[in-house]
Amino acid sequence: MKSTVLRDFTFIFLIYAVYFVITLVVAYLQGDIAMEEAWSALSLAVLGVSLLCAVVWYVIGEWIMRPSTSRASWYILWFILLLATLGTALAVVIFEPVPDLNLVYFLGGAGAYYLATMLFSPFHAKYLIWPSIHIRTW
Repeated sequence: MKSTVLRDFTFIFLIYAVYFVITLVVAYLQGDIAMEEAWSALSLAVLGVSLLCAVVWYVIGEWIMRPSTSRASWYILWFILLLATLGTALAVVIFEPVPDLNLVYFLGGAGAYYLATMLFSPFHAKYLIWPSIHIRTW
C-alpha cells in the first residue's frame, strides 16, 4: 500500500471525526435536544453511509477504475455516492426528525463527503472535484 493511501485514509477519517464533534456541539448548544436524540441509530447512519461512500469512492478510484476511464464515469460514480449520502439523510429526517438538527444531517453528511472526496481523492481523480485543482498541492 502506498504511503499516500494511508495518509489519505487517515485524513478522511479525521474529517468525519470533526463532523461528529460538530454535530455533538450543535446538539449541545441547542440545549433542548438530548444527546440520545442527536446520535440515535438512524442519525449515526448518515455519518456511516457518508463515510462509507467516501471510502468506496477512494477504493474504486484507486484500485478498480482505470486511468483511461472517462470523466463522465468518474462524475457518475461520485454523484451516485452523493445521492446515497443525501438519501440516508432524508430517511433520517423522515423517520426520526430532530427539527434543530435536520440541516446538520444534510449539510454535514454531504459536506463531509464533499470535503473528503475533494481533498483526498484517488490519484487519477485527484483534481476532478472542484476546486481541488486550486487547493491541492500534495
